[in-house]
Amino acid sequence: MSLSRVLYRNLIRECHSTPFRVWVSWQQSPWVTPEARRHDVGAHLLTAALRHARSEFHVRQVNLGVNARNVAAIALYKRLGFVEFGLERDYLMDAGVFHDERHMVWFAPEIAASTTE
Repeated sequence: MSLSRVLYRNLIRECHSTPFRVWVSWQQSPWVTPEARRHDVGAHLLTAALRHARSEFHVRQVNLGVNARNVAAIALYKRLGFVEFGLERDYLMDAGVFHDERHMVWFAPEIAASTTE
């Protein structure tokens, strides 16, 4: 079994399906250890997860939230085709400091193509 499949199984806790939508709930945040950063590990994991979600669940859209201060993660998501659609001010307070959250969305290629026509 591939590493991405193991991680994917550990990250997804529930999946609700109807004829119209599939909701996949992530119960913990994926992250890459500091020594593995800058080696495209995160890009490979996320690409594998998106590919698997498309083939297994026919996912057409993925939404995520990312701390607005996490410039590296935002750049990674943009590189993989995510676009920003909103900002939630003060979504988290850590050690007395408020943090904003950027909302991003990824559309499956056929959906993305239809939104630009």
